[in-house]
Amino acid sequence: MNSKLAIIYKLIIGGLTLVAVSVLFVYLSFLLPGKFNTADWIRIGLTEHVIESIEKIENAEYKSPVDYPEQQNSTLTFADLEPYLTKIRPGTVFVISHGKVVCNIIPGKWTHVGFYIGTQKQLGHLFGEESSVYQNFRNYYSTGEEHLIIDSSYKNGCAVRDFKEIAQLKSRSTLHSVLCLEPKLSVNQLSKILQTTLAETGKKYDLNFSVADTSTLYCAELIYNSFKYSGIEIKKRSSVLFRKILLPNDIATELVAKQMDKYFEYKMCLIKNKNKVQDMACIKEPGLIAGL
Repeated sequence: MNSKLAIIYKLIIGGLTLVAVSVLFVYLSFLLPGKFNTADWIRIGLTEHVIESIEKIENAEYKSPVDYPEQQNSTLTFADLEPYLTKIRPGTVFVISHGKVVCNIIPGKWTHVGFYIGTQKQLGHLFGEESSVYQNFRNYYSTGEEHLIIDSSYKNGCAVRDFKEIAQLKSRSTLHSVLCLEPKLSVNQLSKILQTTLAETGKKYDLNFSVADTSTLYCAELIYNSFKYSGIEIKKRSSVLFRKILLPNDIATELVAKQMDKYFEYKMCLIKNKNKVQDMACIKEPGLIAGL
């Protein structure tokens, strides 16, 4: 009997040791992405499984705004946004805060960032219909009335898509707030940035969250690279489990800070309170806005 207990004890200890070593290697993979290929493969696989499981649970438990009227009163719809989108120019950086559960894994108040491209009319008005940037984006329109964006998302990777596709705006909006900052750049500079960004489409989402490797891209990395090529570097980083990572919240914080200098103009920050859309552009601290 004692020998059987000893064997069971050894098996338990061995199993716990294996789990501990596996967790350590996965953590080292997070700290040093690209250094431990097997651990990277395990970590990324686990991350994908967790994200997809959370989304399945969230979708299964979803109740419509009719069931939860307070949700309808506090989340922005596309109808709320559209009058404001017509007032910003292509190349504007947008940062969003929303209530989708899986996005709450990302630290910070602001969880996603991208470039606003606008309608075909907006694009043609700014760059001209004969411009290369207009010609390159023209095929992404179906009607010309879509408000296009470029971003990088888990499902789509780096892609051009309709603004309606973010934060479930097509069906059951989870969008809480939208911050928009317009680069103070010439039309030629802005054209180069958008064409540089367009060239990145097709790349997969970067679950390593590393700006050092551009073979895959996450949303903040896409914006970071686009401006870096134009001589504007975003330096702020957040500490996540003892690793410095560029987050969408860092983009929002630094760009708001830069709005006082020559680089960016603070255009608007929209929230919905008691079923009324409010522009909180007078508040200069993005953390406060996202927390409203």
